[in-house]
Amino acid sequence: MRNIFALCENDRNSLFMFIQLIKKITAMSVQEIESAIKLLSQKELASLTSWLTDYHEQKWDQEIADDLDNGKLDQLLDEVDAEYEAGMVTAL
Repeated sequence: MRNIFALCENDRNSLFMFIQLIKKITAMSVQEIESAIKLLSQKELASLTSWLTDYHEQKWDQEIADDLDNGKLDQLLDEVDAEYEAGMVTAL
């Protein structure tokens, strides 16, 4: 398993695909994934941590974009616009 992480170290997309493949093939539970992570070297853990951070940020960005597209933030944005127009905004 360590050799696969070494191959994927600089390619986060490959690492993501590898993890997804492992999950599908073995139907790993969260506890099993946690156990596998504990076996990683510091370098492998750093690579996985970096990838997870990036992945989480991408998921968050997509959630915000979806909420904007679906109008879920319209009321909040209207309030912000109203406060701006009323002069209730202080420059940073």
